[in-house]
Amino acid sequence: MNKMILTILIVLLSGLSLTLKAQPDNRWVHFYDGHELSDYLSDVFTAADDEYALAGYTLTDSGSGFWLVKTDEDGGELWQHTYLDEQYPGINNWCYTVIQNDDGGFLLGGRCRDENDQGVFTVL
Repeated sequence: MNKMILTILIVLLSGLSLTLKAQPDNRWVHFYDGHELSDYLSDVFTAADDEYALAGYTLTDSGSGFWLVKTDEDGGELWQHTYLDEQYPGINNWCYTVIQNDDGGFLLGGRCRDENDQGVFTVL
């Protein structure tokens, strides 16, 4: 009797283990191009309109800048914009996070460098 209970318990735990390791289904897969040397996305935010805001950074010949991509609910690109530091060209800036503010715009957060190559956290 104890062997039967132990066997059932092992089978149940094995099934639970396989369920926990299962990969989630992808809603969609898309590739986005910032038209620069290299592009990196680091955050995604579901906007109030059930569309998505993707944030990251893009490398250019003159440094790197914050990169924001807005998509529809199926991942189709609606628009994108790169924010480069005009005061300190050639300085690397990396965007790591995005949230939506109350008026529907987006706040981008990341690391920027100044003319002395000192790092600061920035919200744009």
